[in-house]
This record gives sequence, C-alpha cells and structure tokens, in this order.
Amino acid sequence: MAAAPDSSSMECFVIMPISDQAGYESGHFSEVYRDLIVPAVENCGFSASRADKVMKANNIHIDILTRLRRAPLAICDISARNPNVFFELAFRQAFDMPTVVIKDEKTENPFDVISIRHIGYDSRLKYNDVMEKRDEISVFIRETLKDPKHNSLISLLSIGEKASIVESKKTPEIAALEVLSNKIDGIYSRIVAIESINRDDIKNLEYQKNIVRLRLLKDKNPYLDVLNARTEDEYRTVVDAFNELKSENAVIRKKKDPE
Repeated sequence: MAAAPDSSSMECFVIMPISDQAGYESGHFSEVYRDLIVPAVENCGFSASRADKVMKANNIHIDILTRLRRAPLAICDISARNPNVFFELAFRQAFDMPTVVIKDEKTENPFDVISIRHIGYDSRLKYNDVMEKRDEISVFIRETLKDPKHNSLISLLSIGEKASIVESKKTPEIAALEVLSNKIDGIYSRIVAIESINRDDIKNLEYQKNIVRLRLLKDKNPYLDVLNARTEDEYRTVVDAFNELKSENAVIRKKKDPE
C-alpha cells in the first residue's frame, strides 16, 4: 500500500467546467468550486487551484497538462458532461494519478467512467447538503491518498503499464510556440472555410438578384418587353438588357459550378 504523501502546501488541481453550462445558472460552477470543493480540499491540507485562476494565457494548454501530470491530487467534477473535463480526466487517469470524482444529481453517470467511484452532490447547493458533502469529499480525499489504486482505471482494468513521459529536447518555449502555431493553422483553416461559404452565398445571391431584376424589367416596365416594343429603340433596349443579364448570370453559374 502506497504511503500518503506529505500534504502540507501541496496542490490539488481541480478539473471542472469553467464557463457557464447549459441548464445551469450563470456562475453556478464558480459557486461549486468556492463553497464545496475549496473547503473540502483545504480540510485535508491541500491548496485548490483551477485553470482559470492560475494559468498564463499564452501557454494555457501546456500549463494545464503540466499541472494535471504533476499535482499530487486532483478533484474532477463531471457535472454537465463537459468534453474538456473528460479529456483532462482521461489524461490524469492515464498516468494513474490520485483523482477524486464528483458530480451532481442532474448528470447521468457516463458509461465510460461508471466503474470509477464518485461523490454525488445536490446542484441546488443547499447549506446542509454542502456542509455534508464537504466532509464526504474530505474523507474520500484521505482514502484516495492512502490507496490511490482503489479509484484508478489502470488498476480496475488491470492494465499493465501507466502512461509515461518521453524525454524531449524541446524547451517549454519551443513547445509553446508549436502549440501557438497549431492554433494559428486551425484558425486559418476556419477562415478559409468561412470565406469559401461566403463566396458561394454571394454568387448565389447575385444570381437570384439578376433573376428578380429580369422579371421586374419584364413585368413592371412595358417598354422593356419585346412584345410591347413599339419602336426599334425600345426593342434594342429590351434585347440589350436581356443579353446583359443572361451573360452575367452565365458567368456566375460557371464560377458557382465549375466543370
């Protein structure tokens, strides 16, 4: 059985929704963090930290993964089934690090983590329930530290080896630049896709406008209808207008549907 590490001045990294989630009031998860999680963590001698409280904006992904890997303890709130939360939980579990899982009564327990023991709490955050759950979470933290394997997917699934860090010659600065470069590439791809969609929409809009213009010319102006043309000039005006629109629409169709 692994010995519990010295908990003085140690970090408990909190994995949970940071932004507002559908079905919850604004600021709900900040209240969960402040009223439920932080006191339970501090009762065990740890210092709670959350991504939005401690991360540097320029290296946020690297900082989060580093803390997930190094923090001796983590608490994960899977309420609202936030994708980022599950990614971070999976990362933490891959390294077989002590993790306490909690969730509210509104959230179904996902099948993929159903085998991991968790503490449930009332999303209404009533005073008596909060006080009771603080104590339960604190007890669970101590149990997890005494025997980290009892809530580990690696152990439950009898996986032979946990994940390990491969030594890299890259400095943190280079790694951060690579992350930034990937982000820029992703943004560029999205801009190109949006511009392509907008171009198609504009072409289609121009085509439809010209159809409407031609109908208006024919329906509302008798001088621009060949059948109503009383002079050669009126006839030429109709033909020129029609050919101009026809030619313009042909160009638009060709650009819209290239061979």
